Amino acid sequence: MIYRREDVHQLGFSCPHAEVSEEPLVLTIDRFVEQLDLRVLHGRYSECGRGYYDPGVMLKVWFFAYCDRSWHCREEAERVRYDVRYRYFVGSQRPGFRTLNRFRHDHLGLLAGCFAALVRHCEELGLIDSSVVALDGTKLRANASGRKCAKDSLRQEIGCRLAQWRSYRQAVAAFPAAIGLITACINRYLINFRTKGVIRNKIAFAGSWI
Repeated sequence: MIYRREDVHQLGFSCPHAEVSEEPLVLTIDRFVEQLDLRVLHGRYSECGRGYYDPGVMLKVWFFAYCDRSWHCREEAERVRYDVRYRYFVGSQRPGFRTLNRFRHDHLGLLAGCFAALVRHCEELGLIDSSVVALDGTKLRANASGRKCAKDSLRQEIGCRLAQWRSYRQAVAAFPAAIGLITACINRYLINFRTKGVIRNKIAFAGSWI
């Protein structure tokens, strides 16, 4: 029997395109981003200072990550290093998780429109089927059970809270009238003091307090 063995220390040459030739989604994203007009995205970068990664390459990585159901920057940085499909986009470059996160944070407004156009393009090519759309849900703890809502204790609690709310509304409605009554009493009290001359003694003792 003849074994097929590989020497991992031997220098070899390979074509990145040949490694993803059976990955239609990778090739579709690559061609789609190459056709996009990214002048607005390139205009956000300055020619001065330190060099930056190609925005088109970053778009390809994030688009494929979304299609691959991956949204975490650290996970993307790891896949860029070891996954052949991601390495097809970046070549020999290895952007870190901070770089990936910063790119998504700074250009989040542009990513939404571009990704929507990518989904429509993949639908036209027959790569995805959007006839059925499923939305994920989150379960929350709440008193929504029909068996529990039928209990008398819960009904009593609801009735008690409704009564408190009604009494609060009545108090709020009566508040302006109470303020008016208190103001009228204070005015009559001050008038009586002025007529008796007591107010003059207090002004002389404590200053102007009106």
